[in-house]
Amino acid sequence: MAKNFVKIVSKVLGIPYSRINCTTSPANTSSWNSIVTLILISELEKQFKVQLDIKDYSVIENLGDIVGLLRQSGVKIDLE
Repeated sequence: MAKNFVKIVSKVLGIPYSRINCTTSPANTSSWNSIVTLILISELEKQFKVQLDIKDYSVIENLGDIVGLLRQSGVKIDLE
């Protein structure tokens, strides 16, 4: 699962796999803005066949937060 996650994040954010970890965030990734957050979540929802609650979007500060939301939805994923 983590491989698919990293692939999507890399594609949407336009960054190499090596820069993707739980601390990757808008603060340290210049291509990540609010619109990109929506695109990223949409792509992840399609890939993992889940629907995240829009109210949870406001708590997303980094990829670790997104991983946590996916886990809450039953997705088994590990990202370091």
